[in-house]
Amino acid sequence: MEADVKKQFIEWILKDANIKEKVSYFEEPHEYIQIEGEYANAIVDFYQAQFLLTELTITDKKNDAILFYLHFELTDLEHAKNLFREMMECFDKQKSSEKIRIMICCSSALTSSFFTTRIREISDYINKDYEFEAVSYNLLFEKGFDSDIVLLAPQIAFHLKEVKAVLKNAIVLKIPVNVFATYDCHALIDMVDKVLTSKKTGIAQEIRPSESIKLLNDINLLVIIVICEYNSKRIMYRMYERGEVVRENTILKQKYYISDLEDLIDVLSSVHRIDHVSICTPGVIDNGRLTFKESQIYDVDVKSRIEQKYHVTCSLVNDANAMAVGYYGMNEKYKCLSFYFHPRAGRFAGIGNVINGRLHTGRNNLAGEMQYLVNSLRFSDDPQSLALTPEGMLELLAQYMTAVISCIDPQAIVIYCDMLADVEQLKKRLSKTFRAEFIPDLIKVDDVVEYMFYGGALVGIEA
Repeated sequence: MEADVKKQFIEWILKDANIKEKVSYFEEPHEYIQIEGEYANAIVDFYQAQFLLTELTITDKKNDAILFYLHFELTDLEHAKNLFREMMECFDKQKSSEKIRIMICCSSALTSSFFTTRIREISDYINKDYEFEAVSYNLLFEKGFDSDIVLLAPQIAFHLKEVKAVLKNAIVLKIPVNVFATYDCHALIDMVDKVLTSKKTGIAQEIRPSESIKLLNDINLLVIIVICEYNSKRIMYRMYERGEVVRENTILKQKYYISDLEDLIDVLSSVHRIDHVSICTPGVIDNGRLTFKESQIYDVDVKSRIEQKYHVTCSLVNDANAMAVGYYGMNEKYKCLSFYFHPRAGRFAGIGNVINGRLHTGRNNLAGEMQYLVNSLRFSDDPQSLALTPEGMLELLAQYMTAVISCIDPQAIVIYCDMLADVEQLKKRLSKTFRAEFIPDLIKVDDVVEYMFYGGALVGIEA
């Protein structure tokens, strides 16, 4: 049966999928299909083990980065076709090239646009692999995360510190006044040439992995975490047997469906006995039912669906709540804390609260859902616009933190927010409302994965 589905799937890809790029089929060392594009390569791999495992992968030619990855058990032809179409949709969107991406930023993008037009012409003439783009400051943090270099015009050079703090993986420089004022393109290109010979710094260190922490239980526990980022969806899992991680992987997609969770469980249940599945996901969770509007998921009874299909027990926990439980479990200092999770350019934040050592979700699991508070607060601009710059995000954070401190009064607030450049500035804003001793410890973290895994594991053990 699986062999027939595989044969039909391969024939459909080769003949009927309407692929414009070069497509090659290979049988050794195992069966796979390769699709070669200008900027990326896609691979469809087939592996026969206890079941027929199919992997879909897109790799960026520029830096070998994985842009898309998933695996599933090939039993349903139409489902396989849909996953392949999703991969190709991601493949077709790849516009990155071998060129270094450089943003020239000024206050309104008017002067930088003129400069950029001239420098593109000269860069192309002397065969430089540079791709220049002009951007206004209020849009820099919407576009700048994918840039290699960010150049700030003199009139906004005072933002250098916060831009460096937010765009950690880019090289951020000030354009000298005489270079910008005279549109000295050659001098600017020389500056870029020189800085590219130096090593980029400022990449955040990962926190200690939760797999090193013993889970004192003897159940076979599958923890799945879903992280919806600015331009991708990460679905990560760890399989624990007797408290030890025996298998883990990451699915990288552009869309998030409940069927993605089922594909994972299909694969893992074929090779592992699973007693409990703990799912950490964004969205509002009510008695095992999930609503996550961004992914068009409305009141889906995920808990019952998983339990009935796989004959396991299942728990669902909101992503921020999982982070709060995980941080609490990994740090014994605080008995009362809030975990503030604000995704990049997000209008809303999610907050998980641990009070006296126990997760507090409220009567309807709405505790920490800041989306219901945003319209009651007074902001200087639309929250969506404020979230696009560090200065605007600081205003959002100060307002939300005021609400948290007033209602929860935690010992600490743990903050995950790419756009927060300086915790001391946030503390300074809060000091306008609270006495210094009333402000909790403010702890900025650069990653949430390990907290989510550990929180999801603890929730699963207690279920």
